[in-house]
Amino acid sequence: MMANTLGMVLRAARLRWKISQQAIADRLSVTRTAVGLWETDRNAPSTENLISICQLYHIDLEAASRGELKFVNGYDDYHATLDGAFSETVDRKRSEVGSQHGLIADDDVVPLYMTVAAPEMDYFFITERPSLMLGRPADAPKSESIYMLAIMDSKMEPDYKKLSMVYVDARGVPRIGDDVIIRAADFDRFSGSNLNAFDMQKCYFGRLEKYDPEHLTIAHTNPRSVIRIASQQAMSIHKVVRTD
Repeated sequence: MMANTLGMVLRAARLRWKISQQAIADRLSVTRTAVGLWETDRNAPSTENLISICQLYHIDLEAASRGELKFVNGYDDYHATLDGAFSETVDRKRSEVGSQHGLIADDDVVPLYMTVAAPEMDYFFITERPSLMLGRPADAPKSESIYMLAIMDSKMEPDYKKLSMVYVDARGVPRIGDDVIIRAADFDRFSGSNLNAFDMQKCYFGRLEKYDPEHLTIAHTNPRSVIRIASQQAMSIHKVVRTD
């Protein structure tokens, strides 16, 4: 769908999700007036806030900057309108897509994704869909978009030990300095022990240091290294939730 301005895109996406300006303001630690100015094109959000908004709304950053409303992360079947109207059928579709992509936890279970190390590389692989639905641990964050995965290398030690389990919030809005999982647009085909092939997605794990319309920059701590990832290759950025 095309819109004339970035502000119109942001307003349409917000109305699509039925989120108030005040809720967005609280999430980004800005004023409601600031959100209103962005949506009426009387001011522009900072790069950091724009990326956070696009992550929250599940819309494409580059498309939004061009005045185009384009949903990502499995939400591309939804068609927002500038007046925010949408049907019960679309709401049902949202729930179905969320369940299929393992983004729906509840009071009893949390999705667990299997991971595969990529030796000598800056990335690892994660199953496209959850491998198991685990009984919710007592320390699990209270969120429907939480999932779990195992860290397969030591690149983020001492904060994250090899083979430790971490919680990841698929709808959390990361900020500079947060630990993140970046899901890339690349998939590989793997064969399991039963010879059944399955798709796995390339992922990066690191501390978010910088982002701009062209690149995302993350850092590893063991040893210290910096990885730059082209923004167009990043399908989604998920926030790792610390529980210690």
